[in-house]
Parts: sequence; structure tokens; C-alpha cells
Amino acid sequence: PASGFYTFLVRSDEDGTNVGPLVSGAPVLEVRDDATSPTTIFTISGASYTAGTAGSELLVTSNTQISLNAVDSIVNGVASGIKQLNFKVDGGQFAVSQSSSFTLFEGSHTIEFQSMDNAGNLETMQSQEVKVDAAAPLSTINIGDPKVVFTSQTVVGRASLISFNAEDIVTNGVTSRVKSIEYSIDSSTYAHFTTAFTLNAGPHVVSYWSLDNVGNMETAKSA
Repeated sequence: PASGFYTFLVRSDEDGTNVGPLVSGAPVLEVRDDATSPTTIFTISGASYTAGTAGSELLVTSNTQISLNAVDSIVNGVASGIKQLNFKVDGGQFAVSQSSSFTLFEGSHTIEFQSMDNAGNLETMQSQEVKVDAAAPLSTINIGDPKVVFTSQTVVGRASLISFNAEDIVTNGVTSRVKSIEYSIDSSTYAHFTTAFTLNAGPHVVSYWSLDNVGNMETAKSA
């Protein structure tokens, strides 16, 4: 039968051949039938980024918390409750719990999981691909001509264009790609770099750093 409450009125005689009519006060047997499998909910807490077709590629950092929580929903008034949650990472051994929260090291990972309720209903095995990017991007400064490079400084003309490049290098098969390059001139507030610029006459310090799409931030550099 479908999930729900079922009530049985019990009657019998001694030899089982002459069952009498139901009478007031006859014993009642209530049966709760749970025929619905539980569901495991996959959630993340912390930095993440989705890419690919319809967000099919999930990228996170090595600090992002991944959580699995099993839920046995009430269907037709019945739920037997969660007995256990089974999960494994990258084809390893199944771990058994009722919920789990963990982080992953850099690289591509496959998480498989399913839960079972106290009535023995087993969820269909689920899986989630996760890519962990733990490396910050790398940026460089480009100084156009005219310029003269000395050991401790570079002298430029007022028409010399200053720009930046950044690359989020593939590490352990993963990159979340560059999100932005930020720069500051003479300790001013950092600004988002969009186009090349020139400098006014006088000594200057240009600081810069880059950021990828999961929030890994490069250590600031200066020139």
C-alpha cells in the first residue's frame, strides 16, 4: 500500500471457523506504512562559483564547507525517520552517519551519497561533482614605452601606458579563472582595473593584486 495510516479491527474465535461480528470495544491495530524513500540534501557554505552550461560546474575553495543532510519527509501523515546517511568521496569507502560536514583538498572530486530511513526505504544513489580551487591567480604589470629600467625603479614618460594582466593557472586540473585585477596609486583606495592609464610627473608607487572567482586573493605587489 501507499504511505499512510491503516486501521485494523481485530476479531476471531477459538477455532478460527466461526468469526463473530465486530463489537464495540474490539481491539484496534494501527499500522503506519512508510513507503517513501528519504532525500539527502547537498549544500555548501562559503565561497563558490558555478560555470559551464546552466551552472553545471561547481567550484569551491579548500575552506568551503560541504554538508549532507538526510530528510525523511512526512507523506500522508507518515515518516519513519532517518536511520543512516551513507556517503563516499572519489570512490573511497562509504562513511555512515546521519549528517556530515567536511572540506576537500584542491582538485576534482566526486561525492556519492544516499540515505535510508527506519523502514528500510533506500534513496537512489546521488552524486555531485565538485572542483576545489585553492590557488590564487598571478598578475603582472605592463609598462609601456618610453621607459628606462633601473635596479630599484623604472622611469617612464607622461605618455607611457600602465596596464595589468592576470592568469589563474590550472593547478591539480582546476581553475576558477580570474575575476578582477585591483590596483592602487600611492596608497589610494584600490580600484578595479579596466583600461590602461598614465601617470603624472613625479615619483609613484603602483600596487596591484588579482582575485579569482572563488575568492582566492593574490598577495599585493608593487612597482
